[in-house]
Amino acid sequence: MLRITMLANEAKEIANRIAEVQSSIAQVARTAGRSPGEITLLAVSKKQSAERVQAAYDAGLRDFGENYVQGLDEHRALLPADARWHFIGHLQSKKAKRVANVHLIHSIDSSKLAMKLATAATELGYVLPCLINVNISMQESKSGVVASEAIALIAELAQHASLEVRGLMCIPSQTEEPKRAFARLRQLRDDAQKATGLPLPELSMGMSGDYKDAIAEGSTILRVGTQIFGPRNLF
Repeated sequence: MLRITMLANEAKEIANRIAEVQSSIAQVARTAGRSPGEITLLAVSKKQSAERVQAAYDAGLRDFGENYVQGLDEHRALLPADARWHFIGHLQSKKAKRVANVHLIHSIDSSKLAMKLATAATELGYVLPCLINVNISMQESKSGVVASEAIALIAELAQHASLEVRGLMCIPSQTEEPKRAFARLRQLRDDAQKATGLPLPELSMGMSGDYKDAIAEGSTILRVGTQIFGPRNLF
């Protein structure tokens, strides 16, 4: 009985947090002259329990992001088919087949990985929507293509019929003002649109601590974990 009550309370807390984040997103978007409908709230379900992921789905969220392939496999099996799964972490090319049919992969950062994903998607008969992961703050500890090479990689990926390049993703350095990094990514996307002729509508930028700045700079996908689920491993 105690566990059932705890689960019910946790589910209610998650639903309340989601409502609060959605309200905040709407308010910030309107202040920035944007429509809240342009912005996807992506629940980062990395290392969350099955109960918490289910609670977020029951509260109305449909977009979920995983950093690890094993977590993607485990959580994907939990939810109905209308859940949209995003892969947002660094991906080893040898694991490309396991994510080649997700709703959107945010983290392509090399020609080698792109080729592996293109081959795997072709075998599945699927066109894989994808984003280029840009190391916007030039962090040695982070994956991602450097900004000066991003447009060339976009043009290369556009040659693969089984890949649909939809935009860019970034994680700013903790030592940099996020808004500055987000502005640079937006400008890079605009430059890439002109250079390649591709629409590139998506900017995946902004997490729990900086999503308001990201909205102001044009983010279309917010990757939010803690603000939705709270601290991990409470069950």
